[in-house]
Amino acid sequence: MTRFAAALVSFALAVISAPAADPLTVTPKPVAVHPAAAPKPALKYLLLPDLTEVHEGNQAHLFMKAFAEQNNFFFGKDESDKREKYLSAPLNELSDDTRYYGGNLMKRLHDAACAEHCDWQMLRELKRDGAAALLPDVQWMRMLAAVLKVRCRGEIKAGDFPAAIRTTQTVLALARSFNEHPTLIGQLVGCAIANIGLGCVEEMVQQPGCPNLYWALSDLPAPFIDLNKGLKGDRVVFASEFADFARGGEAWTGEQEARAFTRLPKFVGFLEPSPVKRPTEFAPYIAQLGHDEEFKKAAAGWLKEAGYGDDDVKSMTPAQRVIVGSVERVFSLNDDVAKWMRRPYHELPEEIKTLATGKAGQLDVQQRGVFGGGLVAVMKPKVAQTRVDSLIAQLRQVEALRMAVGKDGKFPLKLPAGVATPIDPFSGKPFPYHVEDDGKTAVFTLTPPLGLETAVPYNYRWRVTATKGK
Repeated sequence: MTRFAAALVSFALAVISAPAADPLTVTPKPVAVHPAAAPKPALKYLLLPDLTEVHEGNQAHLFMKAFAEQNNFFFGKDESDKREKYLSAPLNELSDDTRYYGGNLMKRLHDAACAEHCDWQMLRELKRDGAAALLPDVQWMRMLAAVLKVRCRGEIKAGDFPAAIRTTQTVLALARSFNEHPTLIGQLVGCAIANIGLGCVEEMVQQPGCPNLYWALSDLPAPFIDLNKGLKGDRVVFASEFADFARGGEAWTGEQEARAFTRLPKFVGFLEPSPVKRPTEFAPYIAQLGHDEEFKKAAAGWLKEAGYGDDDVKSMTPAQRVIVGSVERVFSLNDDVAKWMRRPYHELPEEIKTLATGKAGQLDVQQRGVFGGGLVAVMKPKVAQTRVDSLIAQLRQVEALRMAVGKDGKFPLKLPAGVATPIDPFSGKPFPYHVEDDGKTAVFTLTPPLGLETAVPYNYRWRVTATKGK
């Protein structure tokens, strides 16, 4: 699978596979919970492997090794069909036959989760193949996440919460292994797998007898998925794809222009709408821009900003000026976005947040150059990353409420002392909270990110009730 194909798959499942809600309403999310005090000691339960379990080894290698001698379990039709059913069936419809939940395979997977480092061994391929680098292992990891989810649900059904928590540790460690993947696609997959693990936590804490996981959730790192390696890896891809077309001083030969016309059309497809539908349209499009006075002026400015002298710019052919200027422009614009990616979402400037909405794709070519549409792809993982952190904060809020419900089944007007109020990472503020039904229902609402105000996963209101008093 190429990086472009994988991008479509991962992004669809990690971010945008979200049904729309009525823009004037907020989707209710009713949840019934059982009161539970914090465990003692407070960190009796953890949602990532403890350092006492960590051992030498490479997570990526050990997770892939889990597929050895398990061909029928992973790829057999009957097994796959049952697993697909058990991913979403009500808990009471899950089988009691533990063969469907992975058996001894789970020991191998948890062993992989406890390995001390992760090396996907991708940098050489990225430098050599650029955007054509294959990522077959990425999709295989998604399959492992599905297997682990089914296992966890079986353990939740059985009421074996220590086992379910241990399986959740494996899922979340698998998600965090993608922090070391040198592509943003890898981090998107990590976000999708983290959502699977947190979904298991959400289902778990609604069951009677589940221990309170407030401090276990609070102990998770923030941000949970780190985009840094992927951002730097995408710079490697840019360097690989554009290195031959980002130098000036001499006019290109016909052979150099022909190579550019062969290699670069796919990158124009990032623009929305794309001005080039077929590779054969690329050369005429570049020729048109090469004689467009407004674009020529913009391209000359980008080249000078990048350090090209007047003589260098004058010596370039019209097509070279368009292409090299656009390459330098996308490098500059990409840095303008990437420099914000280590900051929390709520600190980002409005114009950077707008890139994630898809509406910024229409910025004209005079502003972004021929290849500038790829900027949107840099921001979307930021939204996916923040959604994971938001889910953690939401679950912390639920667990704080499970600690706070009184013997009369009522919730307090504010969260109890002794716990830190969870912060919505999209707004940088506490979730708006109040009680209804004479205190018997606790309500808190999400603040959706810019452009996703009507997407259900970002636009709902928790309505938490307690099944009984302490």
